Amino acid sequence: MCCNREEPMPTPSVLIGSSIPPGPDQVDVHCALKLGDLVLTALPRRFEDALAVARVCRQKQLYLCWSEFCFRGTPTPCKAWGEAVAPGAFFNREQLEHLYAEAGPFYFGRYVIGEIGGVLYWPKDYLRPARDLSCAPMPDFENHAKAATHYVEYCRQLVEQERECFGGEPFLNVESSLLFKYQVPSGLSRLCLEVMPGDPELMHAAIRGAARTHGLEWGTHIAMGWYGGVRVDEVFQKRWRTALGWSYICGADFILPESGHYTYSNPDQNIDLDFQSPEMTRMRRSLREYVQLAHVHRRPKGGPLVRLGLLHGQHDGTPGLWNPFAWGQYHAEHWQEGPAERGWRLFDQLHRREPWSNARVQGDTDFSGNPPLGQVDIVPAEADMEHLSRYACLLCLGWNTMDEELYQRLLAYVREGGHLIMFLPQLRTNSGRTEPAELIHGGDLSELFGVRIEGRGATDVRGIRFIENSGLQNYRFPVYREQQDPVFLGPYAGADVEMAGARVLAGFARRFGDDAATARAEPFLVEHRVGQGTAMLVLAWNWPGDTAMQEFCSDLIRTVVAGEQGGIALSGADRIRFAVYEDHIPVDAAPALQVVYLLNTDPDVAVETQLHISGVDAGTVRVRPGELQIAFVRDGLVLLPETPFVDVERWETQSGETSVTCYAVADQCLRVLNTTSEARAITVNGQRTSVPAGGEARLNLPRRVDAERTEYFAPDFLEEPAIDYQHAELPY
Repeated sequence: MCCNREEPMPTPSVLIGSSIPPGPDQVDVHCALKLGDLVLTALPRRFEDALAVARVCRQKQLYLCWSEFCFRGTPTPCKAWGEAVAPGAFFNREQLEHLYAEAGPFYFGRYVIGEIGGVLYWPKDYLRPARDLSCAPMPDFENHAKAATHYVEYCRQLVEQERECFGGEPFLNVESSLLFKYQVPSGLSRLCLEVMPGDPELMHAAIRGAARTHGLEWGTHIAMGWYGGVRVDEVFQKRWRTALGWSYICGADFILPESGHYTYSNPDQNIDLDFQSPEMTRMRRSLREYVQLAHVHRRPKGGPLVRLGLLHGQHDGTPGLWNPFAWGQYHAEHWQEGPAERGWRLFDQLHRREPWSNARVQGDTDFSGNPPLGQVDIVPAEADMEHLSRYACLLCLGWNTMDEELYQRLLAYVREGGHLIMFLPQLRTNSGRTEPAELIHGGDLSELFGVRIEGRGATDVRGIRFIENSGLQNYRFPVYREQQDPVFLGPYAGADVEMAGARVLAGFARRFGDDAATARAEPFLVEHRVGQGTAMLVLAWNWPGDTAMQEFCSDLIRTVVAGEQGGIALSGADRIRFAVYEDHIPVDAAPALQVVYLLNTDPDVAVETQLHISGVDAGTVRVRPGELQIAFVRDGLVLLPETPFVDVERWETQSGETSVTCYAVADQCLRVLNTTSEARAITVNGQRTSVPAGGEARLNLPRRVDAERTEYFAPDFLEEPAIDYQHAELPY
């Protein structure tokens, strides 16, 4: 692997790589260790060594990414050397252009603005007073709009400075927060998530939503050495494998560790693990497994299918980790995390299985525990119609400043068939936190939501009564009989409402037995049919994250999850995460081959889940602790190999008989499930069987090697050779 090659090797759909110390000899170490197709490394002090790194990467067909030349976006080079270096003592622009060109088509780019989101999520004492060699803290602002405008411009200026001083596009960031959508306009070419400082599930949704909106590649840089845990124990190792698997199924275009795979130290715990330690050797073996997977199993391109988008509102300055102030505004207490920011905490509800005692869960199957098709995107409110329309439903949970342009785009989204769910405060046009809300169109929301808001009603503790079912067939709200206690009691701030075409689904109720007319007189949730779509609006002045709204919003999210389920769904334990991709084998084949990735995030317990295909219970799938399972689904048949190291070469159905050929790294059992009402004949790698209607069969899937990828099918690929490694520092 990584030997000098005459012919170009096919690039896998996901690049797995590694962070390495500076120098050409370290590239050789990376290749000997079989750690993938991408390296992130620091700039050597000697220009000749830097040039040699680029040259060796080109020769070995290894993608090269440089870490920052500057320290977190400041004009002072060069972090890679571990000291402040005056611009005159650094490489000049001509030398750097030569360096980039030397890597040729294998130049991947460089990091340029570091953790620029840190000015919003770092602790206050990191920024005030400002430290040397750090990003400038946010100035004081009186509203969200001005803070957002400043931040976007600040990122743009830093990237432009990098472009003028050092060149070297493509440009990457490395970010740990929700802020990707504000950094993209600066001129970034690829987006990179630093995994582990924050909630990986929340942050993966944010980076993927921003990347899709702007048509950019994205990837992850997993900070196990800094944020993976206190010690490299068994749970740490399992967490590392799950972090790799989560990035893989989420659709990352590149995945690499930041640190924690060469050495690890924690002096306070008397831990000092060197390169040859069993713990570090095991860390690299886990990484090598995903290198092998990326080359043996060709993950379909385009990323996972996503039906549900969380609308990332205009001017939302919630960083999503560490700092409890919006927009880094430490100067005033009213900027501290409030209901508008706490709405993002509801994200966890997407992956939470409902307790058996929740009597509001309805239907034949409880699909709580995973969003529709397993994934959700956090979608920038700035996305155009082309990108908004890829989502069946948009739900807004945080801050939003509404303007006419966004209002018209959301109206068009609904007209074309989208489902939109918003809350009254998200329709305000002013962005100050303490000033009274001014609604768009003076409160005339009739075109989109079918209501006119005439003012603010009383704030009082009361409950909710649902009086009608949604027009969306699979949305099942708790429409109890009339003689029933109100649900979701809390101190709500109501609105004075004039109905203008909307249907009242729920209204305020105070007493046992309040009838539909009482609820209809004080509407709480309305639904409006617009064109081919539906818009819902919660008619309270409370943000979704308000304490009063917590129970209702949790139930609303569960209802949306159930209502938006796609053709492939799971029911069961909520420790399994999944994603669905589509592939066409051959290119023009229909229907598409669907590839389902199931990741058991439980580190210790095997988990079973029920797989549902087009509404049919296909059977039970058992996934081992921390492992990845793959299912291939097409035309009512499901193929479940024992390991993910399987690749479908061909899948054809003629005259009712299905023929499949696969590559496999090792001999294994293959389960074949039939979700149709008729027996099906299938041949896999020459072995024929009949699968009864609604039943399953098992075949032996023998090892089969692709002649173009033989090195990755080698039985000893996962073994680490003995190497002479001279310790040096990683970039981070």
